[in-house]
Amino acid sequence: MEQVLSHFSRVRIDWMRSVRLAALWLDIWTERRHLEQLDDHMLRDIGVSAAEARAEAGRAAWDVPPQRLTIGSGW
Repeated sequence: MEQVLSHFSRVRIDWMRSVRLAALWLDIWTERRHLEQLDDHMLRDIGVSAAEARAEAGRAAWDVPPQRLTIGSGW
């Protein structure tokens, strides 16, 4: 019985990790869509060039910056 409970705990943790990863991908996708909507004035305010914004917005959602996987995320 203990093995079964241990297996379910691992499955639950793996499932929760998968859900968190999917939520992170959605957040990143949303952020990149918002970034591509900013005009030149707004981009200057945040210190990003139009070329940098286009490059970042063109990245895939699963192309996650490494710091997003490590800072306080429990990965």
